[in-house]
Amino acid sequence: MKLTPITNPVALRLDTTVGTRIFAGDTMIFGDTDWRNVSASLMNGWTGTVWLRRKGDQIIYRFTGVSGAAATASQLLPGFPGAVAINSGKVSFPYLGRTVEFDIPWNLNGSPLSTPYRGSISGEISFHTKASWPATLSGTPA
Repeated sequence: MKLTPITNPVALRLDTTVGTRIFAGDTMIFGDTDWRNVSASLMNGWTGTVWLRRKGDQIIYRFTGVSGAAATASQLLPGFPGAVAINSGKVSFPYLGRTVEFDIPWNLNGSPLSTPYRGSISGEISFHTKASWPATLSGTPA
């Protein structure tokens, strides 16, 4: 087997202006926002802690003690534009002194994330997006 040397190599470039991104030429080959606290985006009286992370085209929301006890509506977060596949993630609900964990399908494509459940929610959901990389990052760094 004869190996042909690369005569015009593509330079790798690191960009940390909006998360950590690695480019090969003008093509982004890796991107990670790391965890961002987006709890301030909770709507309609929902409380608790919500983390958001984008890794490539995967979006991950992590809920810790999110409660709708004082909520005025079922919408708890704005939707995420460009969602293409919702991998219904594991979400935990306390029920009769036990934690019940199950998959819930979420609609996040531009519609607010909603649930009729008003108790405490902990867990994680993830999905993929076709949205371009954000020009600014939501929330505050972890």
